[in-house]
Amino acid sequence: MKYAILVDAGYLSKKLRFKGKDYTKSTIESFIHNIKNHPLFENDYLYRIFYYDATPCGYKIRHPITNETIDLSKTKPFTAGNKLIQEIKDIPMIALRLGSTVASGAWEVKNINAIKENEPFRADMVSPKITQKGVDMKIGLDIATIALKKLSDKIILIAGDTDFIPVLKFARSEGLQVFMNTLENKEHNMKFEEHVDQIIEVDIANI
Repeated sequence: MKYAILVDAGYLSKKLRFKGKDYTKSTIESFIHNIKNHPLFENDYLYRIFYYDATPCGYKIRHPITNETIDLSKTKPFTAGNKLIQEIKDIPMIALRLGSTVASGAWEVKNINAIKENEPFRADMVSPKITQKGVDMKIGLDIATIALKKLSDKIILIAGDTDFIPVLKFARSEGLQVFMNTLENKEHNMKFEEHVDQIIEVDIANI
């Protein structure tokens, strides 16, 4: 049987960094390798890896505290993000799906729990709120296309957004076997479990 792996990069990177892992091409390849070696798929063959990310935001924005104009295209996160996207293109069997990122003008406190009482509020305590556009839509369209065109027998979705539930239910109704990996998010597992064929766990300790 054929299977496809669909990776929501924003979700995967957030979870791996929370576990203290660097998010690099090597980390991504190790994670995918662990999925391919899962007992449920060891006798199947890989159709394709769909990797969903967004190009880094290059907006010019004004800092709400210093009033300084910041060109995000000149920052390290912008350079590193573009570099990683270029590196990912070299992973075998990968199909890169890119949305966009926008700065809404809103700013948020980086770690409000770390701020001490009566501590002066500094400019480095806030960061611009950057949001992705178009990524979830691309994931949903690919799942529907795979199901309708019978491109694969199984999909493994690495994500945590419950907005995917309707398209996953549709895919199952079309005969696609749907597996989910939320990276050990028990709350999400409870919401997804009745709408997928199986929740799978993949070891990330050795990545």
